[in-house]
Amino acid sequence: MKNIFRNLIVIAAMALITIPSFGWGRRVHATIAYIAEQHLTPRAKKAVDEILEGKTMAYYASWLDYYRAEMQITYTENGVVYPRNIPHSFKVDENCKVFAQDHQEALDIIGESMELLKDWKNADPKMRLGAMQCIIHLVGDIHCPGHVKFPDGRAGDGPGQGKYEVTFFGKKTSMHTVWDSMVIDHICEGSVMELAAAVDNASRKEIKEIQAGGLYDWGQDIADRVKTVWPVEPGTAVGKEYCHQVSDVALDMVRRAGLRLAKVLNDTF
Repeated sequence: MKNIFRNLIVIAAMALITIPSFGWGRRVHATIAYIAEQHLTPRAKKAVDEILEGKTMAYYASWLDYYRAEMQITYTENGVVYPRNIPHSFKVDENCKVFAQDHQEALDIIGESMELLKDWKNADPKMRLGAMQCIIHLVGDIHCPGHVKFPDGRAGDGPGQGKYEVTFFGKKTSMHTVWDSMVIDHICEGSVMELAAAVDNASRKEIKEIQAGGLYDWGQDIADRVKTVWPVEPGTAVGKEYCHQVSDVALDMVRRAGLRLAKVLNDTF
């Protein structure tokens, strides 16, 4: 397996600055990280604490959005090495089936990050920190409906993906932006703790079902669940009724992201 992190550019820790988000909103990403922390095994928690040097997972939850230019991977084409931004989404085909692409999708980056961290004690500190940042953020992002790329361009974070304009509570915006944070903000206000309390209520049986399978199984599960939220035509006025219709899916995706993030880390360590 190729090591995509060989040339990962990682910046040193610094205070987060306030700029617009690109995936789930800042609060949602922090909530997903917080939920995962509650479900870590003692062994995983110890490893995470050491890699993050005592900072919480929530501290790094939105890192990849804020520092996209500073955290890149490289790929080689015709013998030439090119930098590219870390992908935050994954594709499905015309039948809504997830398919693998060599290091081109967020699912692949999560898998590569897990591989690097299995030998984390011998890994370069900057590389293992970068891998942790990728896992924390990308497991959250793949559960955002706006980060599943359907072939008709309904969603995803690439050019033209989910970018068509709608009116959300009277304000013009893109459908992608609606799902980045606006839907969750209108469904459940309050703090990270309050959002976590609203969704982190699965039974042991439900947790086992949510965490079953691997990355591509989860990708398929996500695609099947979120495909129902996109039948909104360009120019549509979206508001309270739409938020009510998609509320169960939205909150369920936050729950699944948190529990699966914990599963990834528990399995890795």
